[in-house]
Amino acid sequence: MKTAPIQVDPRDSRERDFPTRVPWSMSGRAWDAYAAAGHGNQSHERLVERGGFGVAEFVACILGRGYSSRAIQAVSVEDIAAVRAMVEAEMEAHV
Repeated sequence: MKTAPIQVDPRDSRERDFPTRVPWSMSGRAWDAYAAAGHGNQSHERLVERGGFGVAEFVACILGRGYSSRAIQAVSVEDIAAVRAMVEAEMEAHV
């Protein structure tokens, strides 16, 4: 399965258990929200080359909250856990 990197901040206790790679398709869905918020000047491929989304950015986009400072700052521990479970289920489905 093709995957994309996620930038996990080891200093942030909320992010420590988040996978450092996610399915390419999920990263693409997050990029769609990123582009819809006016950040489409950087392709999905280029974003991945630069290290991918941060955890909170990825979570906000996957949960349909968009890509804004407010949405990213509002990401909770529960949100991160829910998206982590989604990522793990998707990865396991393709093993």
